[in-house]
Amino acid sequence: MNPPRRAFLPDGRRACLSADRFVGDRGMVSKENIALPEQAGLEYILGVKLRSLKEVREEVLTRGGRYQKIKDNLSIKEVKLNQKRYIICFNPSEAEKDALDREMLLEKLKQLLKENPKGLIKNRGYKRYLIVERGGIKINLKKVEAEKKYNGKYVITSNTELKAEEMAYRKLCLPAADRQG
Repeated sequence: MNPPRRAFLPDGRRACLSADRFVGDRGMVSKENIALPEQAGLEYILGVKLRSLKEVREEVLTRGGRYQKIKDNLSIKEVKLNQKRYIICFNPSEAEKDALDREMLLEKLKQLLKENPKGLIKNRGYKRYLIVERGGIKINLKKVEAEKKYNGKYVITSNTELKAEEMAYRKLCLPAADRQG
């Protein structure tokens, strides 16, 4: 395989492209961006946004099955759904960090709710944890609990025949792909 090179999609985002494989990070997943390499007969490896793709959020992440440990800090589970291949990757160190980050954010949010609750509605980071009710704005505890399922996880989708372990271990997004060449 030829060394990867940077390429730009029509919408201006970067990608990594070799003679036969398109590699992109989770910000690149869209029907159009998946169609481009498929139409060109290229294999693709793409990171997937966990929360914004309904199929991933509601079906891929909730599929049963065991994770396979491939390294101390990395376990994977492969899911096939609607003729698509997904690899769920779990990093326990990142899961701890995600939980701690969320706790810190919630502590700050509690403080800010006392000071200026209306100003928080437009803040993307805080908005996900808020609920507006008749009596005012409060923390949505169900949403806080639901967010825990994303701790330490990332998902890859691909049409390649590469082993799931290889894609997960290298995280095959732009920085990893650049290191291959």
